[in-house]
Amino acid sequence: MDTLVAFIWFIDTLPAASDTDPILSTQLDVRQKALLSPLKAKLSQALPSYMVPSVIIPLSYMPLNSTGKTDRNSLRRAASQLSTKALTSFSMPAGAKTPPTSVMELRLAEVWSEVLNIGLDEIGAKDNFFRLGGNSISAMSVPSHIFVCSTIANSTNTGDWSQSRVRGK
Repeated sequence: MDTLVAFIWFIDTLPAASDTDPILSTQLDVRQKALLSPLKAKLSQALPSYMVPSVIIPLSYMPLNSTGKTDRNSLRRAASQLSTKALTSFSMPAGAKTPPTSVMELRLAEVWSEVLNIGLDEIGAKDNFFRLGGNSISAMSVPSHIFVCSTIANSTNTGDWSQSRVRGK
């Protein structure tokens, strides 16, 4: 899954004792969590939506390479080892999720769940496909998961695409 990630190191966090300590911090304190919501709002105002990170991963320290610059390879390596569930736990706070309610919303949520390989409970009615980890390639597969009609006549007889059968159901 391609996700735009930002790494954040709070200056008041103690530096790591050695290079063998884990780079990623597993916990944010209450004060640090409270800073993330306004951060998302400010980033959304200042940047185009595609440049606003979906996930902010806290660091226990900022890894540096031999020249004293940020070691981006170490950050990539550490982030790529995170599970989808762990990445979700670092997602930008967006408030309470509104669950899908209509038949159409429920069917679309099922399709998104299958295409994005995420749990149905992780998808809200107001969620953005791309913020959940979708991209242009995965978006192209959504229609094939929705329409499983053998002919045009079958799909038009239903009157509403939400009545058509979802693949695998």
